[in-house]
Formats: sequence, structure tokens, C-alpha cells
Amino acid sequence: MIRTYTQKEIYDYLCANPLNVAVHIGNLEDMNGEDYIFLDFFQETPTLRDNNAYYQTILQISVLTRDFENMKTLTKYIQDKFLTAPTYSRNDTFEYYQSQMNIGVFLIEDAYISI
Repeated sequence: MIRTYTQKEIYDYLCANPLNVAVHIGNLEDMNGEDYIFLDFFQETPTLRDNNAYYQTILQISVLTRDFENMKTLTKYIQDKFLTAPTYSRNDTFEYYQSQMNIGVFLIEDAYISI
């Protein structure tokens, strides 16, 4: 059985993070020195079977924090729900620790959240 999600389920899970960090879809112009989780839609990949296609949506979840331990905590929280391997980096210009994760999920099409 394929596990499906709605966009709202994913968004709500990210919002319920243990540090109460704000979640945004897309980028912000000004980070205001706050910690953030960003949810972006990356691509759709078809899985073909019997002349039908199931579309797996690849999402990118980015965690940006001013504190290294907070970045680790939020990344672990996301990994607890989704099978993903993060890429870590440090942005010295803006003094943020960052982890980026790509996850593949099957979304229920009629349950999109407005952005």
C-alpha cells in the first residue's frame, strides 16, 4: 500500500515542530534574524503501471537556524516522519546553519493548501 499525504498534513506536521519555528512555502525577502522551515515543491516524477501513472511529488524542506543545535533538532524531527538524507551547510554571510532535505511523497490532488 502506498502512503499518501495531503499538502495540509505535511504543512501541519512541519508547523507542529518542537521549537515552534515558523514554516513558509517559498522564500522570504527578509529573514529578520529568525529561524525558519521552508517547504518548496521541486518536481513531479511519474511512476507508470498498466497505462496509468502515479505522480510522486518531490518536496524540498529547508531548515535555517541561527543555532546549530536547533538545526539538528528540527532536522531530526523531519527525519522522524520522512525518509530523507539531509545536506548541511553554513551561510556565513547571514549567519545561518542550514539543512536541506528532498522527500518524495504521493500527494492527494484535491487537498492542496493555498499559498
